[in-house]
Amino acid sequence: MRIRFLLFYLFSLISACSSPEDLIKAGRYDIAIRRYSQKNLDKPENVRGLEYAFKSAQNRDLELASILLTAKPDVNWPEIHGIYLRIQTRQSKMAEQMPVRDRNGYTAQFEWLANIDSLEFAAREHAADQLYEAALAQLDSARLGDRYAARTAYDQLCRLEKNYFPAWQEAAELKKEAKKLGTVFILVNLDQGLAFNSPYFMQELNLGWHLSNQHWQVFHTAQDADTNYDYVANLDVESLDVSFENRSEFIRTEEKDIETGQKLTYDSTGQVVDRTPIYEKVQASITEIRITKSAYVRIRLELMDAESRLVRYWDTITADENFDKTWVTISGDRRALSSLPMETFGIPSGPTDWDIVRLLADNARWSVLNWFYEIDLRR
Repeated sequence: MRIRFLLFYLFSLISACSSPEDLIKAGRYDIAIRRYSQKNLDKPENVRGLEYAFKSAQNRDLELASILLTAKPDVNWPEIHGIYLRIQTRQSKMAEQMPVRDRNGYTAQFEWLANIDSLEFAAREHAADQLYEAALAQLDSARLGDRYAARTAYDQLCRLEKNYFPAWQEAAELKKEAKKLGTVFILVNLDQGLAFNSPYFMQELNLGWHLSNQHWQVFHTAQDADTNYDYVANLDVESLDVSFENRSEFIRTEEKDIETGQKLTYDSTGQVVDRTPIYEKVQASITEIRITKSAYVRIRLELMDAESRLVRYWDTITADENFDKTWVTISGDRRALSSLPMETFGIPSGPTDWDIVRLLADNARWSVLNWFYEIDLRR
């Protein structure tokens, strides 16, 4: 991904540094048009270049659209629509600059596709219908249990809604159906075996699952009579450890001789003949109080098919939460310090058992969710 981004960045940088003439030679006519439009169109060479780039772009797109229409228009309508939309946008932007005339009086001639609006709209209708029909075909497979087909249909209907028409035939209802058919419903059961040890952990672990309903997975911690569950996830907390609070204190002292004045020696005429520095020893103390505390949990996870009651996947999930903070205070004369550390204000105190267990439960829940997301549950 990083390499792809770097290549895109380098490609964009090269394009930004290229002249309009070089862009035309490379067949990048629309960028050349934009580059010419930013130049001084009083110059004849710029007007001629803009005229040539526009004509070349139009001819290229019309030829490509003709090839696609002749080949397989029934599967090429999204591409055909993209071409017409590009022509429509190009002509619209050029119309804003008309007339384009150089200082010698030459007016650029641009060949317009007069019926581009009707062509674009017709292609948009064909593209929407093509996506709609493709989604219907995918939904036929989805209704037989193919979740991947349901998700494909959902993506196609989203494209239709976003790129072509917000409302198209029964697309809105079909989109809801595809979403439901492509979603995996999981009932999460929490073993209460350790509830006596840490009821707070079980309470917190049971919260927040509804916020994680994404990636085509929906989690319930209480059974819903109207939901047909695909899997039952049994979470058994095998061990839960919360350490005692560990507090350590370190004090260091620094001293420094600070010049506070001078002792002057005078001659018989009252002139200063000697200056002797006067020093004062100052001292400062730096106190560092470090508090650490940790919590650890190990959970046995079994994912069972809700219909057959057979265990499909199992694993051991671990999670931890660590608290480590240092408070710094300074007392005495700060001039004695070789460097001034950042002070920490407030009373040094670590988290309570409830606080750290609450954070641990959140970490454990996300560890379990990440485990779910890595499994392909498209059965």
